[in-house]
Amino acid sequence: MKLPWLARRSMLILMGIFFLVPFAIRGARLALEQVSNDVQDWIPSSAATSGDWAWFNRHFGSEPFVLVSWQGCTGAADDARFRMFLDKLVPELPPSLRGSDSEHPTIPVDADATDRTETRDLTESEHSVGDASNRPSVTVDERLGLYVRQFRMTAEEAADAKKFVGNEWNLAAAGDVHDNWAGENEKWLRGGQGDWFFLHPSGELYRRSAKHWWSRLWEWSYQRLYGGVPLKGDLIARFGQRDGDWYHQDPRRLEARLFQSAITGPGLLHGLTHESQGVLHDDVAEARRRLAGILFGPDEKQTCIVLTLTEAGARDYHRVVGRGMLGQPPGKLLEVAAACGLSTPTRLSVFPATLERSFLKSPKPSGPQLRLGGPAVDRVAIDQESQITLLRLVGLCGMVGCVM
Repeated sequence: MKLPWLARRSMLILMGIFFLVPFAIRGARLALEQVSNDVQDWIPSSAATSGDWAWFNRHFGSEPFVLVSWQGCTGAADDARFRMFLDKLVPELPPSLRGSDSEHPTIPVDADATDRTETRDLTESEHSVGDASNRPSVTVDERLGLYVRQFRMTAEEAADAKKFVGNEWNLAAAGDVHDNWAGENEKWLRGGQGDWFFLHPSGELYRRSAKHWWSRLWEWSYQRLYGGVPLKGDLIARFGQRDGDWYHQDPRRLEARLFQSAITGPGLLHGLTHESQGVLHDDVAEARRRLAGILFGPDEKQTCIVLTLTEAGARDYHRVVGRGMLGQPPGKLLEVAAACGLSTPTRLSVFPATLERSFLKSPKPSGPQLRLGGPAVDRVAIDQESQITLLRLVGLCGMVGCVM
């Protein structure tokens, strides 16, 4: 009996299908990672509200911002969580700029040239931008009983921030999963263009050359068989042994600066009622009334923190408030919130509570839930909902394909 045409070629067909499956999965993952939404794109350009928004931006401009709060966020002098949250937003100062050691980190003049080792000293402004030492001193207003802290980068500091190696390459810590991948106790970071960077224990930062997937597969196989791959890359910066050890202990210190300013209700209230400079120094009740509904709740106690973003933060909102889907690390604010004992939402969402079910598992809440708002949060929430919907569709398509 002669078999049908498909039956005679069934093995070849199955081999072709299983050969193409990994490429299909890879393509689906890349498509999911490139999901990006902007609420303004959903509004027709002919709509009156769209014209009003464009006019407002032309005349007044706009800054991307995130509003942060939680139940019990009062900014009182004994509000330890409020104090810790703000303190963690200010970058730390490297040891060489804190002590008497004159050693300064260095960076190659031409970072793309692998055969040149000429270096120059990083200036203090390039390395310490955004540090607490450049900010107003932390104070507690005993008269109001509030913890006062807020900061804003000056124009000079914002310009210098671009020269900081973390901002220049838009670095983000990759977690400890990849650490010591080559067996040299190196720490890994990701760049804004998907490049990989590694910090060597000697205090040198390298950018690993981009390679094709088959080259990475060979290196992975070599590592599994022989226990390591020689590290090669372009020299980006030399921090010196002292600063290098400090950065190596916590590579997150090399991350791009995401926040340009932090404005708090207690900080503004303190400024309005300051004895020597406040315009309402003799009328605290009026100052509270003016701020009620803006930076204070109706009870005039519940407050919030308004964070404006740097260029690095505005380029990728997921770095700021992302949940960490598809293997990506969680956003900076969620990371800080977890360190402060706040529970973070399973998903950021602007949709009704009936749509809040998720296949993602989150740890049991350990404290008040973090509350976030602002255009950046809206965009990330829509992106994540889109990714979850596409994941379901990809799974459904895979099931249909297998059945066929």
